[in-house]
Amino acid sequence: MTKKLIILVDYRGQFWLKTTHKEANFDLPLLKEAFERLDYKVTIQQFSEIDFKNVSYKGYYIFYQSSEDPDLFYKSFIEDILLGLHLQGAFLIPSFEYFKAHHNKVFMEILRDIMGFDKMHTLKAWYFGAYEEFKNNPHLDAKKKYVFKLASGAQSKNVKLLNSRRKFYSIPRQMSRSFNFYYWMVDKIKPYWTQRYPVYVPKSHHRRKFILQEYLEGLSGDFKILVFPTKIFALSRKIKPGDFRASGSGRFEFIKDVPQYILDFANQVYKAFNVPYIGLDVADYKGSPQLIEFQFTHFGTYTAEKAPFNFTKGVNGKWIAHEAKIVLEEEIASAIDFYLRQSVDQIENVRLAHVKDNP
Repeated sequence: MTKKLIILVDYRGQFWLKTTHKEANFDLPLLKEAFERLDYKVTIQQFSEIDFKNVSYKGYYIFYQSSEDPDLFYKSFIEDILLGLHLQGAFLIPSFEYFKAHHNKVFMEILRDIMGFDKMHTLKAWYFGAYEEFKNNPHLDAKKKYVFKLASGAQSKNVKLLNSRRKFYSIPRQMSRSFNFYYWMVDKIKPYWTQRYPVYVPKSHHRRKFILQEYLEGLSGDFKILVFPTKIFALSRKIKPGDFRASGSGRFEFIKDVPQYILDFANQVYKAFNVPYIGLDVADYKGSPQLIEFQFTHFGTYTAEKAPFNFTKGVNGKWIAHEAKIVLEEEIASAIDFYLRQSVDQIENVRLAHVKDNP
């Protein structure tokens, strides 16, 4: 059976950024060749070239990217195309819900709540669609410290520490601002139209969704970890003096003595989701791994590209560092092929079980 794979590129003809140079993207001919060596029939198309009217994509494998364009306008277009492909029966890599979590920390936390396991839930988080929901939440305490994050943002952008009563209220209010002058005027006028609007509650002007996470006191840094089917890449990230954020600090180091329990935890998180690979931010908090964030697509590739070694599991169950450089395109293709073969096997096992129960 022919394995038909479409790689979707953006309007600039680019696919996922790498670290070779500024705005460098994947080597598409090399990526295509890597898949073809694994017996895939590969075509490369732009999102806008998907033709729902004349082509059925049922049974196609769709390897796509997300986007980090300003205001995420193009990401919204990608979402439309991917959902259409999903509804038509295409096999998205990764699944649509994992795309939804990119630049969407609210949905990321929802995925954690729905699909995670107990150790993923030790770091508490709350999510809100408007400032008013946050202000009236009875489970938060203005005397405690929290990390505020807008739903979108990378490299610690839109991340603030709420470490005083003043900041507890002012930062969420300021960062969630969605002011529109026209609707502000409408809100001012409507209360005076008492016959038409006998009871009127003004609309919120603070509707940029956000999350609050429990603050982990005393952290010196965290680990950026990329997990593939048989390999783990880990980067130690230290916090700048006077800051609380490790992401984007620039104080990075590849170390071989990453604690075994951190690598075990990262592998457990990977297995909790049905994905070809995953990017994780993991803190070592008093000897306990804490999952800060996770992404399934379009995450930074620096950790895999620059790592002088990677970790694999030995026969004794211990993680061992192997000195080796990778070709990212080949590693991605291999991971996706492994994921698809596993997924097909799982689907077939479910089908056979159903036939057995319903002869």
